[in-house]
Amino acid sequence: MADLANIFKRLGSELSLEQTSEILKVIDANNDNYLDMDEWTAIMRNSVSHDPEEYLNQLKTAFNRIDTDGDGFINVEELTKLMAAVGQNLSSEDIELLLSEIDDNKDGKIGFEEFRVLMTGNGNESENED
Repeated sequence: MADLANIFKRLGSELSLEQTSEILKVIDANNDNYLDMDEWTAIMRNSVSHDPEEYLNQLKTAFNRIDTDGDGFINVEELTKLMAAVGQNLSSEDIELLLSEIDDNKDGKIGFEEFRVLMTGNGNESENED
């Protein structure tokens, strides 16, 4: 539980262990005390701003914190660390499968746009574009 609270803290949301526990109870659909990718994205969708511009900024902040080498992409190593931090110690085969499901352009890494689509469930371009 402390790991999940620390993740929220690193993403800019100060939650107590009690708040984190309550979120886990609500989001952990299969009651296994671990978060799978669907449960994780549900948490992120529910813990961010409802203002579209602020939400996009929060997503960028989260992405940049996951992208520990700062190259603008989430690679296999960073995805593995993220999944371990949320209680999912996945095999390298499972990480590759997860990456392939998220990596729409099949370049072997997750760019911000792919991350945004994952987190929002919205494949449309930004609403601000003409």
